[in-house]
Amino acid sequence: MNGRLITMNDTRSNNDRSNKKQKKRNGFSLFMGLLFGIIFAINFFYWYPLAAEKFSLPKLPQVNTGTKDSTTVTADIEKPTSESHTTESSTQETIVEEKDAFYPRMNFQASDQISTIYQPLSNKIDTMIQQNNMTGTYLVVKNNQLVLYKSYGNAHEQINDPYKSSYSIASLQKSMTAVLLVQLVEEKKISLDDHIDKFFPEIPNGQNITLNQLLSMTSGLSLTDKKPSSTKSYQDLYNFVLTHTAYKDVTKWTYSEVNYLLATMIIEKVTGQGYDEVLEEKIIKPLNLENSFVFNKRKEDQSLVKPIENNQERDIPEYAVLNEVGIGNWAFTASDFLIFIQALLDGKLLNQESLNLLWSYPPALYNYSYKSGFYHYPTSNRGHGLFRSYEPTVHFSNSGDTAVLFFANTYQPNDLNAALTKQIFETVVADPAGL
Repeated sequence: MNGRLITMNDTRSNNDRSNKKQKKRNGFSLFMGLLFGIIFAINFFYWYPLAAEKFSLPKLPQVNTGTKDSTTVTADIEKPTSESHTTESSTQETIVEEKDAFYPRMNFQASDQISTIYQPLSNKIDTMIQQNNMTGTYLVVKNNQLVLYKSYGNAHEQINDPYKSSYSIASLQKSMTAVLLVQLVEEKKISLDDHIDKFFPEIPNGQNITLNQLLSMTSGLSLTDKKPSSTKSYQDLYNFVLTHTAYKDVTKWTYSEVNYLLATMIIEKVTGQGYDEVLEEKIIKPLNLENSFVFNKRKEDQSLVKPIENNQERDIPEYAVLNEVGIGNWAFTASDFLIFIQALLDGKLLNQESLNLLWSYPPALYNYSYKSGFYHYPTSNRGHGLFRSYEPTVHFSNSGDTAVLFFANTYQPNDLNAALTKQIFETVVADPAGL
């Protein structure tokens, strides 16, 4: 009896051990199955898209995880919703705007303090200006550092803030008109080798005069009469130009504003836009020139220094401003104009090839130094203008890091404004401060 019980117990024990082993084998098989399943799934979803792309296999529907890159199985899911498209476009526009955002070399609003290095030079220039009883705003920069930014005389009395003191830039505006014309060359809409009869066959000898000659004032063209006081629109002026322009062979360089009036008219004809609109779009807005405006269209928060004539502040009649379109109908602060110069030199408005084209001289039978709004010298450049007692003058180095700008609101006889500005520029260049 005891032997039989022992035998039955042994059998039961053997069965228990056998069941445990079987469970272990089943668990191991299940684990290995899951493991191989996971490995297969990972490899399948990794390699299938590559194979599908290479062998044109059908695309598998993906699970919508709620992320912006996910899709659903519905037939129209590959078409982005208007909301997602707008979000994506806005993001792309933001990235482009940040990438293309313009940052000037100098933040003038943060440049109120003159560096101790330049303080002696600043004091020296300030004394020179006051000794000559100048009226207007001076901006002096050396090595891209502010040396002086100050208004004097009547200009200071009118607006005690050089950062907000805008003046007519007169003929300095020709440099911007030239830039707008060469931008059209970059866009392959025109060539500086085009002859002006292509645009205005009414102009005498236009078949032999190129756009490049307009920019260098080597065309031989001039107006036969003064611009009229009856001008009520830009078109009135354009009609006058087309009927009062003459050609004459010249043996020396001659300054004639009709060249840039024609350039202005060509810009309008090619773009189909008004000149002021093009300047706003291509230069003012990209450079964030907030204190620059059409002379007779300033906003309430924009300040204009009035010109002084016979010791009295003068208003400029509407017709006179209209007659200056493209050649002096805009007002700028000195700092805005320097930002324009430096942005031009830094390739923000034209590429290097176009900048070379802008300032290269077409051949002539005489020597001259004027091109595209400035007189060019071996190491520096000069610009000058005169309009209704406004007399702006600029001198800047070839790199643009050293510059003197004087926006005067009173015309001085004997070229005193221009002469003193030149003297100050030479003083700044020669001064050892910051070298």
